[in-house]
Amino acid sequence: MIASDGGKSRVSQRRVAHQPDKTLEGVIRKRWRMAATLLPEIDMDVCTGCGDCVAVCPTGALALAEDKAVMAHPALCIYDGECEPVCKVAAIQLPYAIVLG
Repeated sequence: MIASDGGKSRVSQRRVAHQPDKTLEGVIRKRWRMAATLLPEIDMDVCTGCGDCVAVCPTGALALAEDKAVMAHPALCIYDGECEPVCKVAAIQLPYAIVLG
């Protein structure tokens, strides 16, 4: 339905109201929800403890413990994906949630 009043009808407002992630604030909120629920997965059997992932982590969420990479500070992880490609043995994987709707 197209509004003839320049998009100020209740129908148009309702469409925007149901798409809160289209605003900058909504995108930021969505990113923080994702970061809070999804974390990089580290396979300890594969990790060599080289520290490359720790070096590229912009927030310091990763650390080395007992010669293995660990998620030392999960609350700091922003899920930017920098750690996965630098791992030469593919010990780090970033799971993604597919949201339809």
